[in-house]
Amino acid sequence: MPTENRSSNTEMVSVPRDLLKKWQRCALRWKIDIIGIEIMDVLAKPAEPHQGEVERLRSVLGEAKGEYDRSANRVKQLQADLTALDEKLDRTQDLLRSMVYDYRSVVQAGYDKITGLGSDCDSVDKMLADNPHYQKALALLIPDLESRPEERGTPETEPCSGCGTPGYTGNCDKCLPY
Repeated sequence: MPTENRSSNTEMVSVPRDLLKKWQRCALRWKIDIIGIEIMDVLAKPAEPHQGEVERLRSVLGEAKGEYDRSANRVKQLQADLTALDEKLDRTQDLLRSMVYDYRSVVQAGYDKITGLGSDCDSVDKMLADNPHYQKALALLIPDLESRPEERGTPETEPCSGCGTPGYTGNCDKCLPY
């Protein structure tokens, strides 16, 4: 077992606490009172670590605390960055949603004007479906749009499941693609 010289005539030996308690019980059972009492006194005192070990543990603890603080600060900064990016994404999605709505409104108005003057043109659904940028914007806003036909719009002859109007009119929230 490790030993440490404390003075010229004292030597300290590390002994497991369980073994010391066992010795105490034996000493008390054999009526060796002096030894039993000395052992009780030793057990009553908290274990004193070696001074070098205390300093080493303080150093390790200081390093661990510094690393924890640096990590906590990094996590806090990353959380702030993520929050800022999330807010920017929300603003971008709102802007894209408005642009999609405005584009659809312009296409609808153009269709109404052309057909109102007696001319023929593609349906609003076809014009929107033929515009790849519009389709990409819808895919970004509504990722599962293909599995939600009531939000894609209905064929011109089929009534909307929300308002009952034939076609993709935008009269209700089921007709709107966003």
